[in-house]
Amino acid sequence: EAVAMGVPIISSGKGSLPEVVSGHLIVLDELSSQGIYTALEKAYNNEWVVTPINKFELKKSVQAYLKLYHELTSRKSNINN
Repeated sequence: EAVAMGVPIISSGKGSLPEVVSGHLIVLDELSSQGIYTALEKAYNNEWVVTPINKFELKKSVQAYLKLYHELTSRKSNINN
């Protein structure tokens, strides 16, 4: 939601964040108080990394789910025949 609103992000870079965080961002060098301090200092100095914005549109998700459901139900029909 923050990316969609154009809000810059300071990210830990852990978990699934690398796949979803985009736009203006700073990724912590290390997950520590010093890492957070350094990231905040970069933000204060406007030292953002700018990446293309990742979009996760509902329409694409729905289409992918429908395709998956169709494939799964088709396989079940083929197994029974």
